[in-house]
Amino acid sequence: MSFLILTHDGNEDHPAHNLLLEPSKYPSIESDLTFFGLVGLRDPPRAEVFHSIKDCRAAGTRVIVIKGDNRNTAEAICRDIGAFGQGQDINCKSLTGKEFIGLEDKRSHLRQSGGLLFSRAEPKHKQEIVKFLKEDR
Repeated sequence: MSFLILTHDGNEDHPAHNLLLEPSKYPSIESDLTFFGLVGLRDPPRAEVFHSIKDCRAAGTRVIVIKGDNRNTAEAICRDIGAFGQGQDINCKSLTGKEFIGLEDKRSHLRQSGGLLFSRAEPKHKQEIVKFLKEDR
């Protein structure tokens, strides 16, 4: 078995450089490939996070999570750290940053009891969420 390795390290003398400059050549580059492997990475939350969430709940403090991750990843993380229960229905508690910005009544969403999750949140979404939380104290 032989392999052709095409990478681009920024060096314009590299054979892959010219191929990658012409979109018309992409189909020839991306055809007849052999799947070689798959790598998955997991970055687990620190062990103390679960206990911190539990302490916040015991003290009556709401937990609001704002993440840049996609919704499924963010929801799984929130369940792992105890922000939401494993079987809890969180459809009304989990929004993307864009969905939140599009809400007509943002304050009602923020005022619901229990934890909240905002995923796929860009910096502008995070600023808007924090602004509404500060105004609603």
